[in-house]
Amino acid sequence: MNKEGVGGEGSVESLPAEEVRRGLKISTIEGASATIHGNLTGGSIFTQFLLTRGADDFYFAIMGGITTASNLAVLIGAFLSRKVLTKKGIVLVFSLITRVIICLTVALPFIVPSGYVLYSVLIAITVATILGSIAGNLWMGWMSDLVPRRIRGRYFAVRNRASMVAAITFSLIAGWFIDQFQAKTERGILSSALSVFGKPPFVSANLPYAFLLLYSVALIPAIVCAFLLARQPEPMRYYYFPNESSSFKESVKEAFSNIKFRRFLFFVCYFSFINSFASPYWMPFYIRNIEMPLQTIAILSALGTIAGVITIRTWGKLCDKFGNKPVIQLTLMVTTVHPLLYLVSTPNFWFPIYIDFISSGIMWNGFGLAVFNILLLVSEGKQKETYFALHSVVTTAVSAVGCFISGFLIKIIPPVYIGNYVLSNVQIIFLLTSVLRFTSLPMVNEIDEPNVKPPLYLLKNLFSAIRPQTASTEKSS
Repeated sequence: MNKEGVGGEGSVESLPAEEVRRGLKISTIEGASATIHGNLTGGSIFTQFLLTRGADDFYFAIMGGITTASNLAVLIGAFLSRKVLTKKGIVLVFSLITRVIICLTVALPFIVPSGYVLYSVLIAITVATILGSIAGNLWMGWMSDLVPRRIRGRYFAVRNRASMVAAITFSLIAGWFIDQFQAKTERGILSSALSVFGKPPFVSANLPYAFLLLYSVALIPAIVCAFLLARQPEPMRYYYFPNESSSFKESVKEAFSNIKFRRFLFFVCYFSFINSFASPYWMPFYIRNIEMPLQTIAILSALGTIAGVITIRTWGKLCDKFGNKPVIQLTLMVTTVHPLLYLVSTPNFWFPIYIDFISSGIMWNGFGLAVFNILLLVSEGKQKETYFALHSVVTTAVSAVGCFISGFLIKIIPPVYIGNYVLSNVQIIFLLTSVLRFTSLPMVNEIDEPNVKPPLYLLKNLFSAIRPQTASTEKSS
């Protein structure tokens, strides 16, 4: 086995090609298994569980802030990645503990006094998030060593596609299952058939047991992930860090002395801060305010994901042709409208939510790609990883603060009555988010990017840019 230098920070063992191929196959299956676990226990399923335990908007805001802040534990992972020779053991143990803790949260109502259930869940999820963040950071380093650079794009496209199929399939199954317990009446032939054994199972009184069963099933993919991680090969890395502390301080100083990076960081921090005002409330709004079934949410999420996958290449072309700044401005203008759709949505009128899911799947993909491209552009010097870490840490911190502030705002904002129309405090937060997103548009102009076109130029030439070119057009150009 060979050793290859990596960034002047050490060397990494080069595995035989057969071992690499085996590792990539294992990782693809592991990614799908992890996605299955996440879709059985997270998202709308977990939100529904919290709502059944009496969680209110303030609770969701505080949970959003604490769990977001817990992601700062990624710094611990970054520190460990420079100190340990092997990441496999930590990733395996921490990720398994994380998933087991998540599965056990639905058992807390059977163990903890009812008045302490939500507090216990908050503590459990915080611990799980911290351990998961550490494991995630180390896992990224592991995969960076395992996946050959020349095929990373293609490999992760395949891995993500497998995970997407798993996400769509199991989110629909989980949503359908929990939905069966939402009504207080019997549900269909299956419930009638099972009622011969006693009380019909698909009634709301049995919802706690439904969560317990679903999360117990989720333990299976959690164990499968641990088994696969144990079998996935890991190249051994050897480190040498002369004057490491001094080098890190210098790289941080270098990053903050970079005016291009500071301007970019100011924009993403402001946007992350204002966007976090509404982030804790989207899912509770679907379930509680407009009474949308979980399987409908799963279908809309799948459609949004598919729309994003279909259009991501188009966004790449637009970024290359017109620049990243106009793409950010275009997507911001559209996503500024999204929160306004929630002002007119009711239990009998879901159409605006349909628009939001599809449009969000398209627009946020373009926004994220353009922001990532600019981050790469403004990151200069030898220690680019420092720029990435600072971007992640600072945006995470301000997002957590935004969630906390939003939680206190939701407590003091009263509903607004306009004739027979009532604007709830959550909808006022959505309205505020829309206005604040609009205020971030001028900040994009301060970002340094050479040779970009104005956003109006992009709009005028949008359809001609994404239209497939004919052979004659390509020849003449």
